[in-house]
Amino acid sequence: MGCTLSNLEAGNIFALLGFVPDALGEYLTNLRWQLVSDRPFKSHVTLLPPRVLSGSAEALSGLLGRRLASIEPFEVSLGQVEVFPATGVIYLGIEAGSDTVRRIHAMLASDEFAYPETYPFHPHLTLAQDYPPLDSDELVDRARALWNSWQGERRFLLDRLSFVRGVDLCTWQTVSEHVLNHSQRPRTV
Repeated sequence: MGCTLSNLEAGNIFALLGFVPDALGEYLTNLRWQLVSDRPFKSHVTLLPPRVLSGSAEALSGLLGRRLASIEPFEVSLGQVEVFPATGVIYLGIEAGSDTVRRIHAMLASDEFAYPETYPFHPHLTLAQDYPPLDSDELVDRARALWNSWQGERRFLLDRLSFVRGVDLCTWQTVSEHVLNHSQRPRTV
């Protein structure tokens, strides 16, 4: 998959991401870079996969803010390196927090944010995609070794989400940041 979008999609493709903070986020971003260096995305959990939406970024951001108003921060715990068989995407599974990610996705993926998704939604953190198929086994082994060498915490508090717009499939700009509702104590899962 290339990085270009059709003229009809340019500026109208959006996604909702939760970036992994602190040392864990830095480590995972570097891990991603070591696996596929031409895709230097910051490590994140996707709550709304890329989708073409109509409407202005400002209006969509306002609507998104209202829908997220009742969502509380939640803990995400990362599991093992896995591979989606249909696409070859190498990812980390989400252990704690996956039900909350699914619930948020289901709540948001309707009305103005509806879009036909190619695959069923599966909470995860992508490590590598769009690499030559011959490199698959080597990349999976390297991803496992790098992840197993991480001695730090494998969980983080997801307390803010970023609504982003694709300039192309490799360049994303933040439209808005949404701090999750801190009115109640963050719950641990």
